[in-house]
Amino acid sequence: MSETESPAFETVLYEVSDRVATVTLNRPEVHNALSFQLRTDIVNALRHAEQDPDVSLVLLKGAGRSFCAGYDLRVSGSVEERRNQLIGGATTSKQHTAVRMHLHTPARPSTCSMRRV
Repeated sequence: MSETESPAFETVLYEVSDRVATVTLNRPEVHNALSFQLRTDIVNALRHAEQDPDVSLVLLKGAGRSFCAGYDLRVSGSVEERRNQLIGGATTSKQHTAVRMHLHTPARPSTCSMRRV
């Protein structure tokens, strides 16, 4: 994938430059709190980076003042989405495991960029 081609995600910015894939959590209005969609986008962005032969390193960072505030406890969406978010349905559990696996046993080295307080 060339530097000009990047996949589109709803809540994550993704770009590759100089063999570094930068994955930016892009919900600064809520301090990048982990919504269902953001967790889905993180997993998909990390999977994309793992499959890209032009990527040697993944940099994970947050837009705005915060890296990540943790889980987003505000629930919205369809009844099924709310149920999955509130009771930790199978989809949410699989997402959590997928994010952990990609960050703790990555196919590419990864690092995070956080602001100092």
